[in-house]
Amino acid sequence: MPASPSLRFLFVINPGAGSVGQTDWATVIGDYFARLPHVAELLTLNGPRDGLALRARIAAGRPDRLVAVGGVGRAVDVLYLNGTDLCLHLSDIGLNAQLVRHAQLRGWHGLLGYARAACWALWRRRLLRVRLRGPGWQAERTAFMVVLANARMYGTGALINPDGDVADGQFEVVVLRRLAARELLKLFWRFEPFDPAAIEIFPTTAVYLETQRPVDLQIDGECRGKITRLHAEIRPGALRLLVPAGAGPPAR
Repeated sequence: MPASPSLRFLFVINPGAGSVGQTDWATVIGDYFARLPHVAELLTLNGPRDGLALRARIAAGRPDRLVAVGGVGRAVDVLYLNGTDLCLHLSDIGLNAQLVRHAQLRGWHGLLGYARAACWALWRRRLLRVRLRGPGWQAERTAFMVVLANARMYGTGALINPDGDVADGQFEVVVLRRLAARELLKLFWRFEPFDPAAIEIFPTTAVYLETQRPVDLQIDGECRGKITRLHAEIRPGALRLLVPAGAGPPAR
């Protein structure tokens, strides 16, 4: 039997995602590949120029496989925002995006860091007026935040989109219309759905939204600046994954 070809892997490690920082990934990956004919390289994300660093490593090394360590896990459908940005998990405008921006500017990480940023965001919270338009539906709402949800929950375990499924060919627009402090605290410590009376959910395959003033946007935990217009559409099955045999369906 001919030998398997040697492949070059580039592992991109996000130390601020979930429990990634608790694992010595350099050792784990090095030990696994020690007896294999393949080459494993690591890139650790550490700042606002990560995108440039990643593109440079890909151009220089031309890896056969790109592996993300940390973040949202597995997904199949992909949300395309304004035709260029990709979202596998959750994107939002308003309060949470403002929180994420402040935490990243301050260098605050983990649950404690985001809890500190939450106090700051609550103190400065503002309602936003948003106009939504999708295939066969439209709405105009006043809200604290609007979530474009491909998945069900934030990385903290907060369940924002109970019926979400990353492989169902659609996503949900979740409008958080009312906000008590206990609702925001669910982003950090309580793994239960948001109050149904406080949110409104629009299942869709695409949406165009427009706000009356510039608002913060975050995509899968990364700040993307302020926007007043955003177009999002789902592309079913756009992400092809390498998974172990018998691994089962994608995580929701």
